[in-house]
Amino acid sequence: MQNFSQRLTLLFLSVCVALQSISCAWSPYMEYERLFDRDLMFDYNKKNKEYNAWYYNVDLYNETKQQIQNAESWSAYLENAYSTEVLIEFIYRPEINFSSPEKELLSLKSKRQHPLQSTDKEKKFVDFIVYALKVEKLLRSYEPDPWEEEPRKIVLADFTPLITVALNQLKVNTDDVLKERFAFQLIKLYRYSKQFNQLAEIFNQNFSARQTMLSYWAMEHYAGVLAEMGRGYEANYYFAKVYIHCPEKRSSSYLSMKMKSDYDLQRTLALCTTNEEKMALHYIHAMRTKSLALEDLTEITQELGNHEYARMIMSHEINKLEKILLTRNQEEDEEYLSDNIKSLKLLKNQVPDYLKQLIQLNERMLELDGDDFYWHLSLAYLYYLDGQNIACSTLLKTFRPSEGKIQKQYDIIFIINYIETKPFLSDADENLIGEKLFAINDNQPSYPMLTESMFTENEYNTINEFIFSKISERYGETNTFLKLIFSGNTFYSDLGINTSNPIDAEHPHDFIAKVEDIDQLLADINRTSETKLTQFATTYYFTRYSFDEHETSKTVDFEQCEVMLKEMKATILLRDPSNISEVIAIYQSLPSAYLEECYVHGSPFKFSVKNPNFMQHSDNESSLPKLTRMAFAERIKQLISEPLTASNAYLLGLAYYNSSYYGLQWELLAYYRYFDSPQGVVNMKVAENYFKQAITLGGLTKEQQAEVYFMLARCEQNRYTVKNGVFPENDYYDITFAEYFQKMKMDGYMSNFKQLSTNYRGTKVYQDIIKECSYYNSYLN
Repeated sequence: MQNFSQRLTLLFLSVCVALQSISCAWSPYMEYERLFDRDLMFDYNKKNKEYNAWYYNVDLYNETKQQIQNAESWSAYLENAYSTEVLIEFIYRPEINFSSPEKELLSLKSKRQHPLQSTDKEKKFVDFIVYALKVEKLLRSYEPDPWEEEPRKIVLADFTPLITVALNQLKVNTDDVLKERFAFQLIKLYRYSKQFNQLAEIFNQNFSARQTMLSYWAMEHYAGVLAEMGRGYEANYYFAKVYIHCPEKRSSSYLSMKMKSDYDLQRTLALCTTNEEKMALHYIHAMRTKSLALEDLTEITQELGNHEYARMIMSHEINKLEKILLTRNQEEDEEYLSDNIKSLKLLKNQVPDYLKQLIQLNERMLELDGDDFYWHLSLAYLYYLDGQNIACSTLLKTFRPSEGKIQKQYDIIFIINYIETKPFLSDADENLIGEKLFAINDNQPSYPMLTESMFTENEYNTINEFIFSKISERYGETNTFLKLIFSGNTFYSDLGINTSNPIDAEHPHDFIAKVEDIDQLLADINRTSETKLTQFATTYYFTRYSFDEHETSKTVDFEQCEVMLKEMKATILLRDPSNISEVIAIYQSLPSAYLEECYVHGSPFKFSVKNPNFMQHSDNESSLPKLTRMAFAERIKQLISEPLTASNAYLLGLAYYNSSYYGLQWELLAYYRYFDSPQGVVNMKVAENYFKQAITLGGLTKEQQAEVYFMLARCEQNRYTVKNGVFPENDYYDITFAEYFQKMKMDGYMSNFKQLSTNYRGTKVYQDIIKECSYYNSYLN
């Protein structure tokens, strides 16, 4: 079957306190069902304006935003004689280096758009940037090295000259813009050199009463110092002010705040002078805490109504409930849960009452709802989580979203609630559910995540997985076909792998697919209703790839499923040449277009002394002829039908060896192979029998006989490998390999090497073996 920064220097980047991650470690699967989709509700981050740990709205919070804002500020100072692009390039250099101020000034002036009225501003700007680059270079040298056990000790003498320059500028400079700039550089220098009292003095003198860009950048440094000094609630207050007034610093200030208890929140709230500050604190506290956040949500809804703060907190609380109520792991697997899930599960006893309180708050918010029907959808989902299925269904009938992504969330809630109310699903029920699943997935099932939601995080929408598991629980044990298509696997990653025997214990299979298993699946198809729901599942499980591997076919019906299963049955049977007539008959019953897709490159009927190089073979595929499984089977039948000669037996032996795990055309008899351990068709019996017959029948030349014994030697080694595990690397300095090879030799798996050594030294094949086969050289030595 066909297979398939430059990191910019931020000259004025604030130094934040150590950030504390609030997300759990990445895992290859979801620990819980996530069905209330924040990405859908907030239009994949495009609509949200407030920063939180789920979203990073690059249009609002990326570092380029800081660069642009800083460059725009300088452009205004320079009478708009320079574009922001020119100034960004001048300020934010890939490397912190600079020539003489004179050369830097000439370089800058060459890009001027029009003359300045104040001609000395350009020189002042360049002098300041040269100074700021020196500051940045010094601070960079004090950045912690992750490979060092301890951070570099502060040497005040390193900072004193630059501090002195800035202090002098504050005294003599009459330009308010430059004075603020030098004051900000002092803030950074005092922060890095741990001179906190001096930093506080400079901040209070130059920034505390101002509301400029730099004042908020300086405020973030000041808040960080307060945190280091143990004045956490004051730090939180200033971080909150930065969060509100400085969007480009919103993410760092948000993540820098620490409110571990309600006491911390109350002390910080006491410092707030405006309602805006209080609401921002409630929002950040609710989003940062792992406990339940009803009080914060209540405060915000009472003061701000249907505000983004409120919608995000409700989404956050619903997500907590999902983690508590819809955790996938069983109790006996508790030790494998992430710390995040474990801490939330401790709140499980509070959930029944908490759900009721959230529902009451949400019901009050319905009259304030907007066009996105957020509060209607959140309430419907809360009803579902609380087991109020009739209330959920009744509410869903009262509104109909017009926007596509919101409609998807509506359908998700509808489906899971509908299934819960139906002890048995009729064909009509399955058609209804299937129609909605196709719509949710944009008519192209993309299990386990929705097509537009790329799997870049450790969380994704699990609607497909959830529905599959629900259906599998109901019907899986009584119908092998339904169990298969709702398993959450795919044809090649499931049946394909399971058509071969597991050799390595690290790669066990749930079952080994045999001909009788395929027959049972084919029988169960005939007693299964082909509804939209089952078609959705078959389209995922039996997804076939077109010649463009990124373009999948449309829906897969039961007839196509049968075709793929029958082709697999024939391929399994093809491993035994005595089945060849049945194999041909099955292949002939299948669509020719499908059979043309089942091919390999190169010929399995050719001998090569070279060790198979699978990567090189793949690279050279375009220059090799194609051979379909059908054509291979027909050639096998032709050879078997003729009188068995030594030559034919030799060709059959080559064909079955080269289409085994160990040959370049392994895909003729298998769908999958591991490249680090034997996996696929590893039985050497058929190939060995034909090779032995080729010798017994006689008529081969001496060269051909040498080839046959070499192939028999390969079969011997492969049988030993299958019996004893992975063959160690053939490295003369590898003691493990030498010991393993010696044991294989003592166990009698070198009889054919002995034949070669004794009887065929004079052949050309033997000389080629000496050149190519390191195993044979190990045998001789």
